[in-house]
Amino acid sequence: MRRVAILLFHDVEVLDACGPFEVFATTCDSAGGDLFQVFTVAATRKAIRAVGGLVMVPDYDFGSAPAAEIVLVPGGNGRKIAMHDTATLEWVRHANHASEMTLSVCTGAFILASAGVLPPGPSSTHHSTFAEFDKTFPRHHAVPARYTQTGKVITAAGISAGIDMSLHVVELLHGAETAQRTARRMEWEQRGTAGKDR
Repeated sequence: MRRVAILLFHDVEVLDACGPFEVFATTCDSAGGDLFQVFTVAATRKAIRAVGGLVMVPDYDFGSAPAAEIVLVPGGNGRKIAMHDTATLEWVRHANHASEMTLSVCTGAFILASAGVLPPGPSSTHHSTFAEFDKTFPRHHAVPARYTQTGKVITAAGISAGIDMSLHVVELLHGAETAQRTARRMEWEQRGTAGKDR
């Protein structure tokens, strides 16, 4: 079983966090086994208000969260604060060091880059932030790919792309049949492959 830690912060984009959560949880249901244990992490365990007003209560704070094999950093309007928050960046660095895979969705790539854990080169992020991303992080460049993998780090484009990326992770770890079964159960038609245009 692999643990999946999903970062939360105020004004996180709902589907960035909840789409991958659904993929990993549904994989367990469709595969009939505990392949993943998914939990959420934030600076404190106080309720988080996401974009659009959805309220979520994190399972752990930074100090109590267990190590995870898969770490996922979402985006959203709140990334503008999170990417400069010392405690958040330190948790990302620490979690990445212990992880088998580190993932981002949408503008979560900004947080990975700010934390210094995003490898130089191409990355996926929301299409509306390409110019900002390239200007802010000259060692990286945004590409119009549904998701992009460099080593153990996988970045996904905006919002729903996190579902495709997470299904890709399921396929890498447990095979194409398991990923396809999960997608069918979610009524999801997967788009794109790593590094390919959307």
